[in-house]
Amino acid sequence: MLVDDAVVGFFVIDTANYGFCSKGALGLRAFFIDSRHQGKGYGKFSVAALKPYLQQAYSQNSKIYLTVNCKNLSAY
Repeated sequence: MLVDDAVVGFFVIDTANYGFCSKGALGLRAFFIDSRHQGKGYGKFSVAALKPYLQQAYSQNSKIYLTVNCKNLSAY
């Protein structure tokens, strides 16, 4: 996500197939808002924009899963 030509956040979509997800499902592999820009509504904005973006960019997929690295204890 760009604000005034600066990257303030991003997400990563994973299209690989995994045994714990339905075949053809997408994975939300990463979601990040720079700590200097947190609390400004960018997270809410990007989550709201995620569904329409996925519907357009990945119209063949109907499910998305949140994938978390098991070593990232703060994500649990």
